[in-house]
Amino acid sequence: MSITKLTVKELSEKLRNKEISSVDVTKAYLDRIESADDEIGAYIRVTKENAIKQAENADRIIADGNATALTCIPYGMKDNICTKGIVTSCASKMLENFNPPYDAFVSKKMNDENAVMLGKTNMDEFAMGSTTENSAFGVTKNPVDTTRVPGGSSGGSAAAVAADEAAFALGSDTGGSIRQPAAFCGVVGLKPTYGTVSRNGLVAFASSLDQIGPLTKTVEDAAIVMNVLAGHDKLDSTSVNRAYGDFTADIKNGVKGMKAALPVEYFGEGISSEVKEAVMNAATAKYSAEAAEAEAAAPAEPKNKLLKKVQIFWTKIIEGADTMYDSLNQDIETVINKSNAVKEKKAAANERELTQKEKKEMSQEAIEMACGQKRNQLQYKIRVAQQSSIEDLAFDNDLII
Repeated sequence: MSITKLTVKELSEKLRNKEISSVDVTKAYLDRIESADDEIGAYIRVTKENAIKQAENADRIIADGNATALTCIPYGMKDNICTKGIVTSCASKMLENFNPPYDAFVSKKMNDENAVMLGKTNMDEFAMGSTTENSAFGVTKNPVDTTRVPGGSSGGSAAAVAADEAAFALGSDTGGSIRQPAAFCGVVGLKPTYGTVSRNGLVAFASSLDQIGPLTKTVEDAAIVMNVLAGHDKLDSTSVNRAYGDFTADIKNGVKGMKAALPVEYFGEGISSEVKEAVMNAATAKYSAEAAEAEAAAPAEPKNKLLKKVQIFWTKIIEGADTMYDSLNQDIETVINKSNAVKEKKAAANERELTQKEKKEMSQEAIEMACGQKRNQLQYKIRVAQQSSIEDLAFDNDLII
């Protein structure tokens, strides 16, 4: 089997057993990139010289018996994650010459593990996209079928792993930017729970949602990479300070006897019937083979009494949104009518001097401001109700009154 087709676990074992050298592994991946990436476009820039230096250093570390699970494992880094002295452009011409003066938290973690960075992977510019067609440096294609998109915005990272141009890659996920391209390219993608992986050094898209995570060939590889990524960072106020344990600990136990729930909301209006059938059949077949079950399921009722109360409270708000909007529209219509009346009165007054009372009545700006404030307050409440999870609402003292 070609070196570039090995998993992270397999590469790590061969390196530590000295069956292959770090430099040989790195060169194999660089050769693969050279032969395949003109068509795939997974990388914005390849850091060949730096990768060779890192590999040479990794060989010395392995020889000293100090190798870790990621020592000399070649990987790709999404181009919105800062790498000291290596351009981080976010796939934008605006930042094409930006050399970060520091490493992101995850970059430092990779360096501490002596992993080998092959280059910066392509993405939708500033992570705003879902196809990796919106990059200033070219389009990335799906290695499974080059006539199709690889997904995005971490499409370059997903394509690099799928095309054997990296053993694993790092991406960022706000609303699906790791998971969706992983699905498109047939690899494993994980968005860690918020706060598990530091965002320090990640060029933000939406700070309250962004997370850095791995794209790998197997679930076990994702767990191996997560063992390195997870951890507290005092420079990130949203980083959770807790012990995470070994993410690979339960891999050997499999999923026998478990039940996987596929949320019914994912199969609602708008989904292709072909996609729905394929996903359900694949899930059923996969879990049946592992002596487990998979079925579409509605969300469970919260057991916590407080959560139930919050759920009922906000459900009523959401259900009443139309009524509130109707009321708001009536208020706006009233304001418009008043505004028109003011204009008519002003025209009638014409050349005569206005009284103080008339000036106040004609203050269209004051009327519109009052209406705008009411509209903004109402829209904010509705938006919070629609976008927040029940758990978030349960612990927001401003929302539970």
